[in-house]
Amino acid sequence: MIRATRREESIDRTRSASRTAMARIHPSSPGTEVSLAERCVFELLAARLPDDWVVLHGRRVVVPSVDRRPPVESEADFLVLDPARGVVVLEVKGGFDIGVDEKGWFSVDSRGNRKAIKEPAAQAQRVMHTMLAHLSRLRGNPLPTRERRMAWGVVFPDFEVADSADPGLPRSMLLDRKDLQDPRAAIERLFDAHGVARRPLTAESQRFLIESLRPCFLLMRPLASRIEQQEPALVAMTEEQVRVFESGWHQPRLSVRGVAGSGKTFVAMELARRLFAEGRRVLFLCFNAPLARCVAADAPEVTVRTFHALVWDCAHKAGLGSQIPDKPAQSYYEQDAPRLLEDALHALPDERYDAVLVDEGQDFRALWWAPVTMLLRDPDRSALHVFWDPDQDLHRGGPTPELGLFELRLDYNCRNTRRIAEYAARFSTIAPRFRPQAPEGDEVVVIEAQSRARVADELGALLQALVDEQRVETERIVVLTQHARERSSLRCGRAGRFALVELDAVSLGQDEVRLSTVHRFKGLEREVVVLCDVDPEDAAIRLLMHVGSTRARHALYVLVCREREAP
Repeated sequence: MIRATRREESIDRTRSASRTAMARIHPSSPGTEVSLAERCVFELLAARLPDDWVVLHGRRVVVPSVDRRPPVESEADFLVLDPARGVVVLEVKGGFDIGVDEKGWFSVDSRGNRKAIKEPAAQAQRVMHTMLAHLSRLRGNPLPTRERRMAWGVVFPDFEVADSADPGLPRSMLLDRKDLQDPRAAIERLFDAHGVARRPLTAESQRFLIESLRPCFLLMRPLASRIEQQEPALVAMTEEQVRVFESGWHQPRLSVRGVAGSGKTFVAMELARRLFAEGRRVLFLCFNAPLARCVAADAPEVTVRTFHALVWDCAHKAGLGSQIPDKPAQSYYEQDAPRLLEDALHALPDERYDAVLVDEGQDFRALWWAPVTMLLRDPDRSALHVFWDPDQDLHRGGPTPELGLFELRLDYNCRNTRRIAEYAARFSTIAPRFRPQAPEGDEVVVIEAQSRARVADELGALLQALVDEQRVETERIVVLTQHARERSSLRCGRAGRFALVELDAVSLGQDEVRLSTVHRFKGLEREVVVLCDVDPEDAAIRLLMHVGSTRARHALYVLVCREREAP
């Protein structure tokens, strides 16, 4: 039996204030479930060992099954790496009293309750051999001699031990309370007791031992999985917007003001389908051709046109196609086209609809609304519903007071994750509002390219990470710029191994990603958006930053380049 005397006064468990050099200890603090004895040893080793020593606390190792034998499991209370000697395994035993009798080892708590415990020396020795087997498996048998330098010891932090009568636990392999006052010397004694040579470990051996016994890793779901998890919540919130909006559908003239990401297009499409189901002839109008194609694909029963495509159709039906210039100037789109549509509609009295829905109405100029109202079959009873957001007005447009529209609002964001919407709000005048179930989402990632010449390289590396590591399909990614391709730093059409193809591409080949301007992508969305050629600090593009950011549903990357284009 070990003849031990427990000291009544508590030992010093605080780190010495006079020492600034401390051992590297992992984890950096003991857990809440750690015993007082282990917590005491933790503090003393961390505070009193040199700063080039490494202490691993609670290190568990499993050696897998070999030849159908069960796996071997062991856990060390502490592993201490001395770069000059090797690794020592420490088994800590605490309690009010500790002893061994004919029944074996036992501990007694402060209430006098006796509890059988495992033989500490056998525990420490078994852990050491398991650790050696684990290292051998990683390195390959046999383990090099330079990395087999291991020792073990048993620690009684609450006791002073004069000697040990147990032949299985010599005093030289035991550390008591007094030994812990100088743990470096005590551990050196353990190495000596095991015959471990005084020969420094090589840097490579130290690295192998630390990485093998304290692996650091992080299991992360790829972005593709996070998108799949978050998407149902965004869809459910958009459907909720439809239910909220239903109460105002009886109004024949509606102005539906919705913040970016409020589901305006989704609500407009659902309304168009319901009006069509009631037997009405429905026209869905918008500004951008890509948006028109997207809506037409999802609502084939409804007539979908851009404003200028409608002008072209009606002008040719009325025999006025010759008035459309081969190369229209901007004045044609803003002034001549609406007048041409009015002339065509006078000649086409049957080109009328029971309901006209205008999406992205902020893109419609003031002169366009007169021919739009001429499209109504009954000026008083036919429906005109305009969906718009003044905070996305890139063209100084929007419905005019003369239309006499009854206003409804869609104020909750249901397209973007909270973090994307909050980032986009920096460039808006309106703070975002969310439903309780809105997903938090990933942080917006800002990447800075040192020059315009580096933008394509940075983008290529990002796309490679998204596709290869985050498992995101290229169909779910779009690259947006503030400039047309010929003025963009992506004019070469490539980013690393990826080809940047036009937004109108029907399908994507391998390693192809769509590229568009923010203007052309208005009204559309993608799971992942990369904004390029932008500077968030440039006040001149605040509106463009707001529009571009809100195109992203689940992930937004902002590739900043502050180098200006050469004049």
